[in-house]
Amino acid sequence: MTEQMRFKELLNDFLNISKPYITTKILEEIKRKYYYQIGSKRKISSIKDLEGLIKVLEKYTIISYDDIEPLHFINWNYLNSILLIRLQKYESDYDQTILPKNFRQNYNMYKSNNDQDEETCDQMGLTNSLKESNYKSLLSKTETSCDQKLKEIVIMKVHEKLGRSWKNICRLLGLKECEINEIEYKNSSNLKEQSYQGLRICILQNNSDWKINLLHALEKGRRKDIKDTVEKILLNKI
Repeated sequence: MTEQMRFKELLNDFLNISKPYITTKILEEIKRKYYYQIGSKRKISSIKDLEGLIKVLEKYTIISYDDIEPLHFINWNYLNSILLIRLQKYESDYDQTILPKNFRQNYNMYKSNNDQDEETCDQMGLTNSLKESNYKSLLSKTETSCDQKLKEIVIMKVHEKLGRSWKNICRLLGLKECEINEIEYKNSSNLKEQSYQGLRICILQNNSDWKINLLHALEKGRRKDIKDTVEKILLNKI
């Protein structure tokens, strides 16, 4: 089964289970969350149900087979996490499939070909150099994808527990006061969404030392309980 087929199967399962939970009011809340990413008032107003919303998110590549963050968001905030195991299984299967697949593709690139024995040493050296470059580039993309998924898992786990301390933690992570004020203004009646958006900005924009920076911020912000949770997640992903 291809990644796209697995993704379509996941979406069908998600829609079938979540439909009873998504009221008109909830649908409007979810539409507001993704309004700026979609960037089309006409397109937003045309969405009448969750299935329509998912299709629009797919069209604008806000959700895809390698990025199911919107499903996690809906599940955590509106479905009482009833689909968490299903989503985690999908991501686990994806992680186990994509890296071995990339290794196989690159292994085939390195296989010797008896018909090419007459290549000069210079030609072979150049070819191998290009293949190695392509391999490293592909592996780097795979590692980046896995790291992005790990970030999303951490964000989903942490933002639920932060409560009103989200602002202090985000300040320690370098979020500017004007950004905090903007998040509060846009999500004035939803504390969990404030926490989610703040953490998302802090973590997703930090591509190097985000893990150690988050752990230090939680330690300094006196949220050792959440720090312990994050450490367990990171250890399980090593």
